[in-house]
Amino acid sequence: MHSANDVVHSRSLKCEENAMARKLKLVEGTPDYEQHRDLLCRRWLAGACNIIRRRVQMATQIRQAISAGLTHEEAQLSVETTVSELERLQQVLQKVRADAESLQIELPIHTLVTQAHLDPIDQDILMLSLAPHIDVEIRDAIARFNDNLLANYVDVRLCLEFLSTDPIERLALRKRFSVGGNLLASRMVNLTRTRDASGDNLLGYEVNPAPRVMQLLLGELGLLDSAMEDMAKFERPAVTLDKVILSHDLLKPMLSLLTTFSEREALASNSPFALPRGLVMEISGPPGTGKSLLVRALANHIDTPLLELNADRLHEMSDDGFRRALQSGVDQARLGGAMLVLDKVDALLAKQSSRVGEVQVAMQRHSGVVMLVSHDSSALDSNLDRFVVQRLMLPTPNVEQREQLMRLHLPEGVTFARGCKVKELAGIYSFPGALIRNAMQVAVNRAFADTPTKPQITHDMLRKACHEQIRASLDEYAVRKQVHLSLKDLVLPQDTMEDIEELFTAAKFRAHVLHNWGFQQKMSTGKGLVALFSGEPGTGKTLCCTILANELDLQLFQISIPRVVSKWIGETEKNIEKIFETARANHGMLLFDEADSLFAKRTKVESSVDRYSNMATNMLLQEIENFEGIVVLTTNIEKNMDDAFKRRIQFKVHFPFPEPEMRAQIWKTLVPSSCPLEQDIDWPEVGKRYELSGGHIKNAVLRAAYQAAAENEAMNDKHIEYAARQECKNAGRVFRSTTGTDLF
Repeated sequence: MHSANDVVHSRSLKCEENAMARKLKLVEGTPDYEQHRDLLCRRWLAGACNIIRRRVQMATQIRQAISAGLTHEEAQLSVETTVSELERLQQVLQKVRADAESLQIELPIHTLVTQAHLDPIDQDILMLSLAPHIDVEIRDAIARFNDNLLANYVDVRLCLEFLSTDPIERLALRKRFSVGGNLLASRMVNLTRTRDASGDNLLGYEVNPAPRVMQLLLGELGLLDSAMEDMAKFERPAVTLDKVILSHDLLKPMLSLLTTFSEREALASNSPFALPRGLVMEISGPPGTGKSLLVRALANHIDTPLLELNADRLHEMSDDGFRRALQSGVDQARLGGAMLVLDKVDALLAKQSSRVGEVQVAMQRHSGVVMLVSHDSSALDSNLDRFVVQRLMLPTPNVEQREQLMRLHLPEGVTFARGCKVKELAGIYSFPGALIRNAMQVAVNRAFADTPTKPQITHDMLRKACHEQIRASLDEYAVRKQVHLSLKDLVLPQDTMEDIEELFTAAKFRAHVLHNWGFQQKMSTGKGLVALFSGEPGTGKTLCCTILANELDLQLFQISIPRVVSKWIGETEKNIEKIFETARANHGMLLFDEADSLFAKRTKVESSVDRYSNMATNMLLQEIENFEGIVVLTTNIEKNMDDAFKRRIQFKVHFPFPEPEMRAQIWKTLVPSSCPLEQDIDWPEVGKRYELSGGHIKNAVLRAAYQAAAENEAMNDKHIEYAARQECKNAGRVFRSTTGTDLF
């Protein structure tokens, strides 16, 4: 006879089966697919628990019959009705499997069986341990079997009696609960000693399913361990490889390994060596180069979900917490058939890290794909080389890829305006993908704000949006320079101004020539501009460089040589490398002001000091050769410069000591229009009498203004003569008295 509960349950399943039969083919990932998968999981789990309940009831009936004096054969005959009911329930369960197969839906139990290599006996133990947590009536059935209302849980003794009535077979079944057994080795069940267990008897240990197993069988596809919500993320990525801007030659080796990984068992059978169970790979690159996007695209390409663990969080945990979290992540990835991604492993797997070994063991035991994601592969522990089979280092995108990324991030309905030189800006701003995405987002928002009905991104919009993404800083080695002057404010001889105008023109159209005219493809190095400004101190070299940067809308970084040169071996080279690396990211213009110590001629190696000094010079030569921006070198004595530097200089500008006419113009130009000034000052005479450079004239003008302000008078000849004489004395320069006599 069937209980009322069984009848209701049977009718419910029948209604669901009829509804299922009316459905058409489903597409994985759609809401309809997920709805049917959830329904099938619940039907299977309910049916499986119903079978367990009936089997426990049947075992109870047989035990009671034997206790009443019946033989084993007679006891078996007494439960024929229950046997028939079990056969009917097995048919219901088989119908669920058939429905799932017809809809091409894999039931979670099949995933567990495959991942942990569970045979039918293992499956019985797993379901027996799980059933009381799903169906409360099974606890009552277990209590009746044990003839103890408090003993309503599953322990090893119950499992053995449930699986066999033969004592010899029960002894053999004890191995199922050893550490080497499939269920414990895969951590699908765990054993807990009960309070009333005597001694260390295995029979008294309670058998409980892992929570993630229960959630998986219930049909949940997300994160299976709620304790890891703050450090793990489970997802089925939708991004495709065509959204990843990367050279096919770089991607091909890793893609080939991933796509053939499913065939590894066939490959292993034909190999004389044992192949690893899993596949461990690494993707590295600077921030924003698209590592996360690539990982998701690869997972989608091989039709695999991914479980991402934040390795920074793992690194911060205690030893016990770290081990539990790592193992839980591996288990969840295995149960969900997911790619396990360890993101930001730089600290966790750094050189000499004490946790490298534990991670290595976990990865080697995992039978799926593991992807390590780092910023700098060279900073990781060398022991990783033994089990990381493929590495992919993502470079900063080249010009063509940066242009492609800009166009990829252009939303539908938004266009680039005529005159927006996308390729030129892609060449100027050497950004990773993340900063390009940010710049495009800013530009798109401004385009909508400007013309909501027909948004267009202008050249100026995109240039400003890119400029605002600059993050790097050279404050450690340089001083930022900025003025509000233009080239018209320079007072220089005509030939010097012509050289400066030529340099300005080259800098202004450099990106256009390189990227739009194709010169970029013809040159492997030397794509930047290198200029040498020579002349005495105070002749305007630094001011001119600052004005050029202002006119070109570039940040100028005046490199502080004492901060670069270090007494420690190798530190100077590191500082030089960092300066140029940061300048590339910062779209900056570099000024090495009076850096004769860095550009001096290399010496014959007679000591270790000479050798390391030459190494710094060689490093600077290489960086300048590969730098695609603008570098200005200033020197007071050009003949001291190394010949190798001279060969790399495209523009040489000499700043001569100003002649009297130039000096007079400088005096007059430096006095602001708002300064009270007597009109009878003879500027040509002032320029003739005082042999001062522009820098010293600037000091003298300020000194004269201070004196005039103190006396509450307009600036006049007296103030200027006093200030000029003091500046000449300080500079060791000749000046002439009103009588024409040369004085010091």
